[in-house]
Amino acid sequence: MSAPRICAFYSRGPHYVRLLRCLRENYPDATLVAAIPTSFPYHAIEGLVDETLRLDDGTKPKRLAQNWTTLGQIRRAKCSHLVIMFDSPRLNLLSALSGASVRRCFTVDGRFYKLKQPLITVFLNYLRQRMTGMWYYARAGWGTRKSQ
Repeated sequence: MSAPRICAFYSRGPHYVRLLRCLRENYPDATLVAAIPTSFPYHAIEGLVDETLRLDDGTKPKRLAQNWTTLGQIRRAKCSHLVIMFDSPRLNLLSALSGASVRRCFTVDGRFYKLKQPLITVFLNYLRQRMTGMWYYARAGWGTRKSQ
């Protein structure tokens, strides 16, 4: 069996370097790929990873095209494992579509757990969250309108 190729997807949070150290300790022979924004300081992870994927900074709100570009970069890396840092519907959908056979989430307290929801469930959860957010946003706007 060949050594795994593990992609660690960066999300803003205090534990990305800890994630990479933990992966390096648990999988010493694996090829570690860091999916990081272009503005991320590479010197903070130098020596911990074998390859980097430089993603768009995300300074603008996420657009569908930007998400497809990120997904394309991750799929082209052909990683057997993908590790995300937060169990959000958007990151779950990204991991489900990544092509990785093993998907895990790394928690703030240093635990890994397997993401095992099927793609359809992940997609429906993502849609539910988006629709709920849009509904609350629209409802908040209704209360601020002035009568004429």
